[in-house]
Amino acid sequence: MKFKAIAAVVAFAVLLGITSAQEYSIRANRGLNLRAAPSRTAAIADTVRPGTILQVVGEFNRWLKINRNGREVWLADWVDFSRVDSIAPPESPALPAPTAPIDNCCNVDRQCQSDLDWMAGWQAYQNGQCAAPAQPQPATPAQPVASAPANVDNCCLVDRQCQSDDEWENGYWAFQNNQCPAARRTAAARKSFRPPIEGSAGFVREVSASLDWLERQAPEWYNYVISGTNLIVEVPVSPDEFASRPNEMCTALARSPDRIILLETCITHKYQWLGRSAFNERLNTAEILAHEACHLHTYAAGIRYEDEEYECHKPMMGVTVALVPYPRNRRVFLEGEPALSVVRRFCAEGFSPELYCPAIQRLQGG
Repeated sequence: MKFKAIAAVVAFAVLLGITSAQEYSIRANRGLNLRAAPSRTAAIADTVRPGTILQVVGEFNRWLKINRNGREVWLADWVDFSRVDSIAPPESPALPAPTAPIDNCCNVDRQCQSDLDWMAGWQAYQNGQCAAPAQPQPATPAQPVASAPANVDNCCLVDRQCQSDDEWENGYWAFQNNQCPAARRTAAARKSFRPPIEGSAGFVREVSASLDWLERQAPEWYNYVISGTNLIVEVPVSPDEFASRPNEMCTALARSPDRIILLETCITHKYQWLGRSAFNERLNTAEILAHEACHLHTYAAGIRYEDEEYECHKPMMGVTVALVPYPRNRRVFLEGEPALSVVRRFCAEGFSPELYCPAIQRLQGG
């Protein structure tokens, strides 16, 4: 279908979390992209050549704020650069040699040329997958520490030892849901992880309410939605236009490369316009968010299903049961199998158990 023009991804208007660090200089060890905002989806504001000296004037999450000829631009802190105390040319090392503790296989056993290479190297290091031995690093404390460092986003770096991919993934989700015993965050801090929501006041209110519900009752599905999404955008549809459609269909779309979810207005107001309950309206919105997030996660993982729509109906079953274990006035099925049965089966079979088992465990009082 044709969508009306949608505004480009909004840059961060207010960066409450920017830390004012002491200014220092870094040297680009390869060509680097400087972005207009601290996000991989932000526009490239400038490109620098290897050897360029940059002035760092602040930090935000894992981004460095750069003063570039009087302009404020941003550089990811996982790319290939070295901190320098002067602009005198250093000796050329065989591999990058940042002064900060190494946390990337690109600094250990491989040469990385692109942002994606460096991100993959960071992930590999976190999971102990560097082919060559890493340089000695301080051990993660076995006991909880008082608070999480500024760039930490995983309980595995706060209050537990994680050895497997599953443990690291669970630690990430636990941190997002404020479940690290050693690093409790405020509600405002938790919501700062949410993707921005663009649209009318009513649209923002309904999507926010659905996310609030997911966060309270199904944190595993809440994190599934927000961890795969950069932006949620309203595509306006009037009640008259909606009423004129056959079968009263509403449309949602996942723009996978940009990690953007597009929702037509009627998705968040469908039941209101049909004179039905706000409860069903909110549940419908939560289900659709999970469905579209599935498309985003599938694309990011490089998975290509023969029938992706069918595969992404599975998260809808999970959200339905997590929020309403015994749906009333609704008959929700996956190929004729009731949603509750689907979720129980997925949990028993080990299909994404971290998503499908919690609802069953809550039903059983576990």
